[in-house]
Amino acid sequence: SGGRAATFMARDSYSFKDGALHASMIEVKGIGTHIQADHAANPKNTGLLNFADALRELCYQKLVQRIMELEGLDQQGLSCVNFYAILDTGLKYSGTNPATGWKGERCVLAVRQRQSRAFLAYGGYNFSGNLLMTGEEENLSSTTGHIPKLRAALTKYGMSSEIIPQAPLCKSLEAAAQTLEGSWNLQADANLANMMDFSDYYGLPDSPLTEWRMSEESFCKAWTLSSKFAVDMVLRDAGVCSRVFGTTDPEEGMQIYLAKLGLLSSDPKLVEASIGLDDRGILKPGSPKYCMCWWMELDDSPMTLWAMQRAAAADDQDDIAEKIRAALPTERMQRTFP
Repeated sequence: SGGRAATFMARDSYSFKDGALHASMIEVKGIGTHIQADHAANPKNTGLLNFADALRELCYQKLVQRIMELEGLDQQGLSCVNFYAILDTGLKYSGTNPATGWKGERCVLAVRQRQSRAFLAYGGYNFSGNLLMTGEEENLSSTTGHIPKLRAALTKYGMSSEIIPQAPLCKSLEAAAQTLEGSWNLQADANLANMMDFSDYYGLPDSPLTEWRMSEESFCKAWTLSSKFAVDMVLRDAGVCSRVFGTTDPEEGMQIYLAKLGLLSSDPKLVEASIGLDDRGILKPGSPKYCMCWWMELDDSPMTLWAMQRAAAADDQDDIAEKIRAALPTERMQRTFP
């Protein structure tokens, strides 16, 4: 798909020591992409960054950093790639942004701490930054070091970046933090010390962080719209089946699921966000068109709604940083699970 960020020298001087480059550098996201990204074949590959996505990513970078600090992970050497600024380019879509499906979006640049992304094999499929990387026969980066601790911390605070959230299906915090069934999308730099790319994070309805959790309605819709594999997970779990479909019986749950999917298929916004309708006019199960998963697509948490509304505002007079700071947790959570 091609990247949309590049690293720049921040000053005029640099040096090499023991074969390593030493310089002051910054990374800028949203500057476009390279010619091999083939925009003509896939219009989404613009390399541009819209204001709403930049704001949402900034929000979650600050939240994840705060969770690390409250849980003491920063003292163990784990941190985040920091944002320095969001710059307005003056560019704005006259119509629909092909990467998001939204109209009239402002294009911005995200200025960030320089880093090198964790990447194991140029010739293979590299998903989730430091999880499921090509070449890792034992999947070491996801089961050792900081990463299990981070998953446990995020789960404790009701946050996820999974394609299919597993905490609702687990009976303990330990089980939810250890399972990789949901495919965590945790991106990190090359030495797995700084987490990055926070656009795929979302808060579950059970989260103790009220400003960051989605509604129960969106949570249940997301299960209904997701892949058959995800729906089967629900039907096998009596508690989640009752929560999503109102019954503990899997056969009755299947009938309710089909009925709900049929009703949702008449919603034009969901149809636009989906991968399309089948020949019966029913939404095709699977991931949405523009996002990693339906929990991210349907995220209606107060902070996500604020980011979307703020991005559409006509002026930039309010203090964005103060708004985000006010929504961050200030005390370590003592959460029972589930």
